[in-house]
Amino acid sequence: LNGSAAPIDMVNKPIVSGITIKPEIKGNWVWDGANKIVFEPIENWKIGTDYKIELDKSVLADHVKLRDKKELAFTTTAFSLEIKDADYVIDDVNPNLKYIEFSIVSNFPMMEQDFASLVEINPVINARNGNVENRTYTAQAFPDTDSDGKRVFFKSEVFGVPAKTIDVSLLVRKGVKCVYDDAVTKDSARQTLVVNGSDTYGRITRIGGNFLLNDEQEYKQIITI
Repeated sequence: LNGSAAPIDMVNKPIVSGITIKPEIKGNWVWDGANKIVFEPIENWKIGTDYKIELDKSVLADHVKLRDKKELAFTTTAFSLEIKDADYVIDDVNPNLKYIEFSIVSNFPMMEQDFASLVEINPVINARNGNVENRTYTAQAFPDTDSDGKRVFFKSEVFGVPAKTIDVSLLVRKGVKCVYDDAVTKDSARQTLVVNGSDTYGRITRIGGNFLLNDEQEYKQIITI
C-alpha cells in the first residue's frame, strides 16, 4: 500500500478475517508495519494454479480508500521441462558404435514413470542416409539420482553415421508426471541436433603424380593425395 493503511491497533499483528484466497491455501495474513500485508503460507502453493485474493475494506483503517479493484489474480509456476546436453557420441569401448545422448531437466521433481515411451528420435530425412534409417529411434532412460528427481538421462539405440550431415529431431511428448499436485507437462519439449555426415570427416580433394629423388639418387614415381 502507498501509505499508512493499517488500523492503529493492528500494526504488526495478525489479520484474522477480511482477506480470502481461492483456491484455499492454509496460512496466516499479518500486517508488516502499517502499509504492507504479508501472507505466510503453511502449505505449498499448488503448481500451475490460478489464484484469486479478495480484500474486504474492513481490513483497512477507516480513512483509507481503495482506488483499484479489491481483488488480485495470479498464476503459480507451471510444471515444465526442457531438453539439454544433446550430443552425438562414440561408444567408450567399441568406437564403431555411436549413440545420441541427451537429458531432460524439469523445474519440479518428476514422478517415476516410463520415460522412454514419451521420447522420439527422428532423423529429418526422406530416405536412408548412409547408416541412418528413415524411422523413429528409441532411447533408454536413466534417472539422475543426484538431481532430486529433476533430471533424466537418455541414450539412444545405436545410431549410425549418415553419409551427409542431417538434422535429428528430439521430442519429449507432453504428459510427463510431476511428484506434486498431479501436475503434468502441458507442452512437448523439442530440440534439433545436427549430426555430421561421413563426408565431413575427411575427403580426397586432389590426386597427383610426381618424381622424388631417394637416398640412392634415383628417381621414384610417387602419388600424392
